[in-house]
This record gives sequence, C-alpha cells and structure tokens, in this order.
Amino acid sequence: MPLSRLKHFLAHEQYREAQREGERLIHLEPLDEEDLAMAYKGTAMASYYLREVFGAAKLGEKALEVAQRTSNWELINKTRFDLAEYYLTIGDYAETRDHLIRLLTDLQHCPNLTWVEAWAHHNLALVFRYHHQYDSALASHHLSADMFQRQGDSRRMMEAWRGIIWCYLELGRTEDALPYLYRLSHHLNEEPHEQLAASLLTDWAHYYQKTGDLRSSMSFCMDALSPNRPGVDDHIMSTAAAIAGENALTLNRLEEAQIFAGLAEEYALRARRSALMNRATQLRRRLCERGYASA
Repeated sequence: MPLSRLKHFLAHEQYREAQREGERLIHLEPLDEEDLAMAYKGTAMASYYLREVFGAAKLGEKALEVAQRTSNWELINKTRFDLAEYYLTIGDYAETRDHLIRLLTDLQHCPNLTWVEAWAHHNLALVFRYHHQYDSALASHHLSADMFQRQGDSRRMMEAWRGIIWCYLELGRTEDALPYLYRLSHHLNEEPHEQLAASLLTDWAHYYQKTGDLRSSMSFCMDALSPNRPGVDDHIMSTAAAIAGENALTLNRLEEAQIFAGLAEEYALRARRSALMNRATQLRRRLCERGYASA
C-alpha cells in the first residue's frame, strides 16, 4: 500500500519522517485522487505537529482541493476539519468559521463522524469567543459537551466544560461558572489527567480574577507557573502569566506586570497560538497606556 509508511510514521509521532515520506509520495508516486488527497493530508498533519503551521495550511488547502474531486465524503470532511484547525491556530478566524460552517453542513453525508461534529462545535465556540460573542460560544460549548458525553469521551467533555466556564466568567456569571469548576475538579479526581488538572489552575485563577479576589487568583497563577509542575505546557504557562500580569496591573504593580507580559508573550510564541499572543499584546498595550513601556 503506497501510504503505509506515511501512516506508520504518523502513528508513531515521527513527524519529520512523515513529512519527508509525504513529500516523496506527492511528487514521485503515481497516486489516485483519494491516495493523493490522503498524502497531502498526512503531510499537512506532520507539518502542523512540527509547528510549521502556515505550511500545514497550504498543504491542507491542496488536500481539500484534491479530496473534493472524489466522492469520499468522510475524507472530504476530515480534511476540512484539519484545515479549520490549522487556520484556528494561525488566527485566521474568518477562514476557520467558513470551513467549520461548511463542515457542519456537509456532515449530513457522514452521520458516523460524531466526534468530528462535536469538536467542530467546540472550535466554532473558540471563534465566537474571539469575537466576544459569548452567548453563541456558550451554546456551542454546551452542544459539544453534550455530544462528547453521549460518546463517552470524558477527556473532551471536560475540555468543553472548560469552555463553558470561560464563557460564563466573561459574561460576568461567576455563580454559573462555579458548579462547572467543582464538577471538573470532581471528574479529575475520578479520572486524573495532568494537563487538564494544570489547566484547571488557570480556570480557578480566571474565576477569582472575575470575583475580585486577586490574591487567590495570583496564588493559582503561581501554582501553574511553578517549575516542574506536572501537565503544564506553553499554552497554560502563557495563560497563567497573562492573568498574573493583568492582576498586577490592576494592583498598580507595573514592573511586575511588565515581567508577566514578557513571559506571556514568550510562551505564546512557543505555543504558536494567536489568541494567546493577542492577550499578551493587549496586556503590553495597557501597560503603555499607563505610561510604562520599559523593555
């Protein structure tokens, strides 16, 4: 089978090898349309995990172009789902929204792809959040949480709950967010997951920030930022640093806020998430507006 090596490398997270094999298949192997689309798709995925996101999007566009010349709706929908994820990471929210809306329409041809539908609603919620359309985001997060729960996917269900918490907090409905925070804590006691547990620290920091208890908020931020904390990644570090910087700014501790802004930017760059960089940049802008623009 022409794609066997590519699939093997992807399954074993050997992304550089997968990328090379995909490029070889695309340029050297005579492939039918489905295999060619899958070669582009696999190469795009390898590039994405190698943090070459713009290259992944370009390959993803080609994968979708070729896939649409087939009658394989599962391939078309999975390819469009991947492409929407690449644009979401880049921060092209208009392209992300267009692909997700089209995907949710086309999924009528693939009723078995329920996990794709659930995750598409989750990602659409992230687009709504970027535009501060928190009621729409909340509805999409609730929908994805219910779908993941019916599928028995507790990991993704808890991730959707985190989205619900975020929306309630941004809407000022802290009393509605609190039951989900407790529910998430309970589930993590029953089904431990280091990354989600670390993310929960930033959710509690966000909650206490919104309730005005900045001391507790800072405590959770420092816990997330502590060295060798299990489950912490660049996304969590950037979020914790941004919240800590916002708290320091509110407390008029400008030098401290500047340090946290720098950390938030550094980790946002590592995470390759535009939403994180936007938040760090906004913190830096607020510092400048306060007359503090130290390097």
